Amino acid sequence: MGARPWDNKKKNLWKLTPLQMRFCEEYVVDLNATQAALRTGYSPATAGSIGHNLLKKIEIQNYIQHLNSTRSNTTGITAARVLEEIAALGFANMKDFIEFKKGKKPRMKSFDEMPDTRAIKKMKIRERKIISDAAGGDTEEELGNTGDEQEPENCVIESHVEFELYDKIRPLDMLSKHLGLYEEGAGDGDNEADETELIDALGEHAESDWADEAQDGD
Repeated sequence: MGARPWDNKKKNLWKLTPLQMRFCEEYVVDLNATQAALRTGYSPATAGSIGHNLLKKIEIQNYIQHLNSTRSNTTGITAARVLEEIAALGFANMKDFIEFKKGKKPRMKSFDEMPDTRAIKKMKIRERKIISDAAGGDTEEELGNTGDEQEPENCVIESHVEFELYDKIRPLDMLSKHLGLYEEGAGDGDNEADETELIDALGEHAESDWADEAQDGD
């Protein structure tokens, strides 16, 4: 591991204290100012306000930009790639995965039909064996590893697929912060209030966009 900028005070060109530099290194991990301040060693009672104030300093912003640029060059992870991944989660649509037709049961699309599978959090395939007896009754059982065992003619194998998409609120929250849709300081926590702030912010900007489109159309 190479020497850090503060190892030699004469070479510290960022005009930051060691604690401030540590905060920057922690901040680029998850972009959460409060958590970064806590991991840096600030008090839980003041971490939120300190983290918020630190991000206002131009020297802090410059060093964070330097850290992000250095990491991007090393790993090949760019801001565009990260935003693309976040957008894939935030704008996932159930219709991209399930086909709904009037009068028919919903059908899960094949992977080839899905435009993007990154939003799928987990998937489980269940199979069950239905055996019809002479009296017309059915017996069901979960299908395990049966190997090469021959199934009887009155046996039907049904597959049932369960899948779950990633939550959309957090990705949309991150995109909203990137686009500056929030008022300053809004959306810093992980609670129901943030969801309300996100919806209000999107609503205000959507109304503005619709108004601009209507004006352009006149």
